[in-house]
Amino acid sequence: MQRLNAQTGHRERVSPDGVMSGSFGENSPGVTDVAVTPAGSIAWIDDGAFQNPLPGNGGVLPLGSKAVFDLLPSAGVPAVLAVSPAIDPKSLAAIPGRLYWIEGGVPRTASVR
Repeated sequence: MQRLNAQTGHRERVSPDGVMSGSFGENSPGVTDVAVTPAGSIAWIDDGAFQNPLPGNGGVLPLGSKAVFDLLPSAGVPAVLAVSPAIDPKSLAAIPGRLYWIEGGVPRTASVR
């Protein structure tokens, strides 16, 4: 993924799985949904087999895994908001200050900029 600063025109690469490898396993859908807040936060859902983004939990998650990430405008590394195979891969939505997604049929939310 790339992030573009619309004010300066600067582009930078952002790893979609939150780690330097930035790759998905075979047959993985990859990034399935993206949302942007008016303040410039970027959020996305990963779907497939990818490096476990949770601290202290190395290894690759199996095909069918999903995770929600958020990248603040000033951050260089995304924050992991949720990891679960029950995340709906096309359910991400953003409004000023909030992100929403569906996990196991239940709406989830997180504060963002």
